[in-house]
Order: sequence, then C-alpha cells, then structure tokens
Amino acid sequence: MTTNKKSSVVNRRAFLKGSAAAVGGAAVIAKFGINKATAAEMKKVTFITPYGYLIGFAPVLNAVAGGHFEKAGLDITVLPGKGSSMAIQQTLADRAKFVRISGVDVVKAVDKGAPFVAIATILQASPFFVVSPADSPIRTAKDMAGKKIGVVSVGGGTENMLDVMLHKNGIDVATVSREAVGNGAGAYGLVKQGKLAAYIVSTGTVSRLNFAGEKILAWNVDEEVKGPGQVYVTKRETLENEPETVVQFLTAVNNSVQDLLAVKDGMFLLKRMLEHYEILGARDLDYTVRAMREEEPLWFAEGKANLMRNVPARWDSITNGLINAGFVKPVDPASLYTNTFIDKVLV
Repeated sequence: MTTNKKSSVVNRRAFLKGSAAAVGGAAVIAKFGINKATAAEMKKVTFITPYGYLIGFAPVLNAVAGGHFEKAGLDITVLPGKGSSMAIQQTLADRAKFVRISGVDVVKAVDKGAPFVAIATILQASPFFVVSPADSPIRTAKDMAGKKIGVVSVGGGTENMLDVMLHKNGIDVATVSREAVGNGAGAYGLVKQGKLAAYIVSTGTVSRLNFAGEKILAWNVDEEVKGPGQVYVTKRETLENEPETVVQFLTAVNNSVQDLLAVKDGMFLLKRMLEHYEILGARDLDYTVRAMREEEPLWFAEGKANLMRNVPARWDSITNGLINAGFVKPVDPASLYTNTFIDKVLV
C-alpha cells in the first residue's frame, strides 16, 4: 500500500523561514523545535486514518509536517484508510500499529474479538452530522423511518452510529435502507435529487456545503447518542510490549495539537501539511483552513482539562447503548480504554 507522503523530513531552512512569518510561529519553534534523531534512533511505525487524508486528521498530519514525530523518535508512515472497517482490518493484520476510529467502532470491534484499547480521545464529541435539505429536513432519527440514508462506508462508524440512533428511537434498523456514498460534498447531489433523504458526513463536509451556500439542516449525532467522537487505538499487546512507543506517539500528537492551537496562521499550517500529503478538498485553501478550525471545538467538548483524555461517562453512554440495543455482548466500558499513557504525556 502506498501513501501520498511526499517527504519524511521537513526542510529545516524552509520550515524556519515559514514559521517565522506565521503569527505565533516563532513561539512554537521555541517550544516544539525539531531536534533530529539519528537514523539508528528512529523507530518505524505506521498509522492509518479511517478515511483518506482529511483536514480533520490535522493532529497527525501536522505532527509529521511540523516534525513532532521526528522529535519524539518516530519515523511514521500515515496510510489513508477507505472506511473505518478497512482501517480496523489493517490494524488487526499488523499493517498499522495505531488507528483513529470512533468510539462505537471500538466497542463493536472488541465485541468481535479485536484486542483493541483506546489510548486517547482526540474528538470528545462526534465529528458526524446528519445532513438534509432545509426545505425537506430530517430533524431527528425518528424522521428516518422508512427512508434511505447515506453513510460514509458499509460497516463503518457512520453506519454503526445510524443503527444505534435508530434503535434508541424504537425504529427497526431493517426499515431504514442505507447507501455508501463516501464523505464528500458531491454526494449531497443525491440528497437534493431525492435519492437519499439525508446523509451522515463529517464536520469538514458540512463546512464545505455551508461554504458553497447550500441550504441545509445539519445536526450532530451527539444529540441522539453521546460517545467518544474519535479516538486513537492500538492493540493490547502494543501496550504490554511497547509502552514507550505508545508514549512517543501520544507525545507527538499532543505537541502537534498544541502547535495547531498556538499558530494562528492556519494557512501556514495547511501549506506545511500539503508539502507531505494530498489533503482531500484542499484545492480551496480558504475553505480547508476554515474546516480545520471548525473541528477544533470538538477537542474541547468535555473541557480543557479533558483534552485528549478518555472520558468515562462518554464510554459508558455508547457502550451501554450498544449493549441495550443488542448489537454487542455485555462488556465493562472501562476495559475499552486507558488514560495511563496520555496521563504520562500531559503531566
């Protein structure tokens, strides 16, 4: 499998020149400056996204572009997933050591025998929104009965969340058909044509539709079922055999998050990431910067003190929701996550 990573090393002179031009850039260099490790010291690891190279994955993409993984001693390859189901399979097959998926994905994967543990939550609230035309709105899950709903991928996070929402509202999931249409704004055409009543997409796609002037109604699935929005996951054996690698990974991501928050010049950050990855939808730079910034509030949905931490109440909510719906066997929600490693990073 190939990636669109254009270079594993940031040109230091260009990096410093560009950073100095950014508002707050100089301060970030001082705090997160790159101290290159030797080739012998670098540890090769692989991370896979749930879907392509989206700007919503900026914490990891910027960790590469800003040199944070390099400083942490990791030579990382970022693979573009094609739906969370595929990303999970790649991780189980050891083609990726770390993966980003939704909380509901974790519960269902563990129920099927996956030895997964969530090591941090990057999006406390869900990044998924139900989108429909403002003049023919789907206002709640109850409005979906007997309709066709678009999802990002078959068996992925959006379809899993759809099933949970339907069950919570007493709707037989079999009465709601679904179609995999990806995560792009282009698929909204199917909604406007009446072929779909609504579709479930991420924050960035909602930003794109609003930016294009589409008259839509968009509501976060958190309004129906709360759970960890997007989490970083690895296999239990990695926690046991390579705890230092987990700390290195989370250190780099946390430093990247602080970098993204500190540098006010979003265009600088985006262009730096584009030197390494072909970010979907990034032809429109202004929109992409806007989409990146609009996702940041989801990091803080449980307050600043819980940035990147797993919040027990959210895990209890989504796990018990799946258990009560009969989608998974009973499991202790606390067994699905750990804050041990992120707490070492955030001290």
